[in-house]
Amino acid sequence: MERLTKRNPRGEAYYPYCFKENTCAGNGRNDKCNHCSFDYRICDKLAAYEDIGLEPEQIIEMDRLYFEKCREVNKLKNKLRRRESKMPIRFYAWLYEWFRIPTIAKRR
Repeated sequence: MERLTKRNPRGEAYYPYCFKENTCAGNGRNDKCNHCSFDYRICDKLAAYEDIGLEPEQIIEMDRLYFEKCREVNKLKNKLRRRESKMPIRFYAWLYEWFRIPTIAKRR
């Protein structure tokens, strides 16, 4: 994707179009800017997106994959809950004894 914004040495975003001779006299902000609909907050936001370096299609794909993985995790959680509800209580007692961590009071 071709960048529409650039960053100056201080890291601030700016719109190079404003510095062309045939648009704003090549000086950046000047008296012609009063008639321009350009908003510097939009420039900062756009520059932040461009700094990421991803295309919109890539972000949409990442979102789709994340949603898909969340669904898989929820399915596995539900499956585990169903299995746990069928386990005998003795198993839980054994599991507790096996993984029990001694408390600070018992260590003294």
